[in-house]
Amino acid sequence: MRKLLFFLLLSGCVQNIELSNFNKQEWKSDLMGCSGLRANQFQEIMAQKMVLLEKSESAIVKLLGSPDKNQLSSRNQKIYHYYTLPGPNCASKQDSTSYLSIRFNAVGLSSEVLHYKQQNN
Repeated sequence: MRKLLFFLLLSGCVQNIELSNFNKQEWKSDLMGCSGLRANQFQEIMAQKMVLLEKSESAIVKLLGSPDKNQLSSRNQKIYHYYTLPGPNCASKQDSTSYLSIRFNAVGLSSEVLHYKQQNN
């Protein structure tokens, strides 16, 4: 019973992440990076990426919104992808795109924050 109560208390508390010079409303409103607004915010995230490490999935989603794409990896790990330049589903097609990738370990804490560039087909 104590373990259940402890778990419920922990899961009910969402960490509040603050990044300086970061406009989370602008980031969240730019789904798939189609409007180009995320490109402005992306540098602030990468400059402060250490703040995002060891944070819960729910805290990351509260800050950045739902991911544009997610994937399940081995050992119950999840990876959330947020496009920082127009993604493949945007009306304005580009030769390449880039995205922020956040990996979560099996207990749901962020373990990596990376940036990837990808050629569009």
